[in-house]
Amino acid sequence: MDDDYDRHVEAIRFLKEAESLFDICEFSSVEGPLLRALELDKGLGRAWELLGFYRTSNADLEGARECFLKAISSKGLQQDASTALEIMDGKKWPGEGSGKGTVQGILALGEAYLASARWRPALLCFLAAKPMMEPGWRMHSILGLIHRELGNLEPSLSEYELGISLEGSPLELHHDRAIVLMKLGRFDEAESAMRLLLEARGGPAQVWHNLGTILEAKGDDRGAMDAYNRALALDDSYYPSLYSKGRMLQRSGYMDKATDILKRALDIEGRVYDLSDVTGSERRSEEGGLHIKEIMKKREEEEL
Repeated sequence: MDDDYDRHVEAIRFLKEAESLFDICEFSSVEGPLLRALELDKGLGRAWELLGFYRTSNADLEGARECFLKAISSKGLQQDASTALEIMDGKKWPGEGSGKGTVQGILALGEAYLASARWRPALLCFLAAKPMMEPGWRMHSILGLIHRELGNLEPSLSEYELGISLEGSPLELHHDRAIVLMKLGRFDEAESAMRLLLEARGGPAQVWHNLGTILEAKGDDRGAMDAYNRALALDDSYYPSLYSKGRMLQRSGYMDKATDILKRALDIEGRVYDLSDVTGSERRSEEGGLHIKEIMKKREEEEL
């Protein structure tokens, strides 16, 4: 009994090592600790699930499927394995044999994980498919998005820049690149990228809003307010710009105007709110934030 327990504890240790490698996207390094974990305890569903991902990254879809089946038959809910099997057993699964079928299968899995914001499995799938495909801006755009959501900002920026360099890439990639530059604190470059997009296309409201965010971060409050107003001229119910404009007015001491705009912004979001403490510059200065007590429940819930 004690021997079984000790083997289980050791298996969990190897599984945690594999989890850590998976978390930092070191997908090629997870096989060793996973095999050790499963030698010690074959009932670890999560280990089988991760091994399925490893097999996927090596374009071994049959091996991956076997691992995913073992994962869902083990203890615990392995949702990523279930998702994979739903795709693999679906009518659109490309089947076996050809290299084209393999890449289509990996892409189908990647798209399923992307749609459910399962960023690491999605990244693994698209990285596995990339070498089997012709270079194209779409792949770089997808990888840029996933890296950005994972907080891998430098790899994200590299992917967007590679995408922009390819023929046929849309101007919207400049917007995505600007967002990453903004997150990296490279505000001058972010502003240039956003203005390039505006000069070429004009709006939409989101681009003007993001330009406002960049200018506000640079300390250009007048420019930021103008950008928020431009966004609202295109869409007068655009919540991010309403909220940012109200916050800037509050910070400047225009409490009545701020209250009206923030009420409207929160109405659009369908929130119940209490604006009784919007005033009080001393308290605002001490706490350094926006003084709106947002009670995060819908109006319908309050009325029940």
